[in-house]
Amino acid sequence: MNNENNKSSKNIDRRNANMMELLNDTNEKIFDNKVIGFRDLRNNLSEVIGRAVNNFEDITSGNIKKGDDKTVTLISTKVLEDILSTYQFNPIFNFDKATNQHELIIDEINIYSFGNTKEEAIAMLIDLVIDSTKDYFDSIDLNIRIPKLKALYPYYLRIKHCNTMDQLLEVLNLSINS
Repeated sequence: MNNENNKSSKNIDRRNANMMELLNDTNEKIFDNKVIGFRDLRNNLSEVIGRAVNNFEDITSGNIKKGDDKTVTLISTKVLEDILSTYQFNPIFNFDKATNQHELIIDEINIYSFGNTKEEAIAMLIDLVIDSTKDYFDSIDLNIRIPKLKALYPYYLRIKHCNTMDQLLEVLNLSINS
């Protein structure tokens, strides 16, 4: 029994030593994330999009000839929407008795509205959300450089992927009839 414990202990020590060696080499690649060149992407665009859409692959492309480390990743819209669905909106409704106003707050993107009725507060909020989303993407090159605004990107992208008012109301977790 003691001999088995010694063998087990030596195996654990060997594995720990190997793990420590791996951890010390932080520049070693752990995944093979192949970057395809822009030319290959152009020449095989239909196949590449098929792999992204049908096989749920993420495809990374860059300017390999110039050795540029700036790349773009293609993923299916379905996968993107699944990822974005984890960014939830939690509207807060309040009624201010002093002003007799319904207040509506979407903290995730710092938008607030009010109205004489809940429906008016929702309508005002929707207008503000649409305008704010357009403004956000009109200035995306600046917004992505400011950490607090960059953190809002997935929320605004989720909103931007709404095609109808019903989708927007659902994404914002709002209901006109409740």
